[in-house]
Amino acid sequence: MGYMDSAQAYFSEAMALDSMNSEVYYYTGMNYAINKQPLLAIKNLETALRYYPDPQYISNIHYNLGKLYLELGNITNAKKELVEAGIKYKDVFELLKKINK
Repeated sequence: MGYMDSAQAYFSEAMALDSMNSEVYYYTGMNYAINKQPLLAIKNLETALRYYPDPQYISNIHYNLGKLYLELGNITNAKKELVEAGIKYKDVFELLKKINK
């Protein structure tokens, strides 16, 4: 079992213990993103937002959702999420400029 598989097993176990823990969904989503599984990543990151995440994660979740939607070619959702993330991230402005061409 690889590192990412081990991480996913840990996240699944944590979800079973607390199915409304936004942090678990955040890290699960990021694990899927790293493993090039954008649809599962989006599903988990959106769930993290629904379960009242720690404020320190909110803009990061929106930023990663924006990049994942962009990867999938969903420009409308990518733009919405990147705007929501704000200019905290250096490449948001460039990504939005690229989208608006």
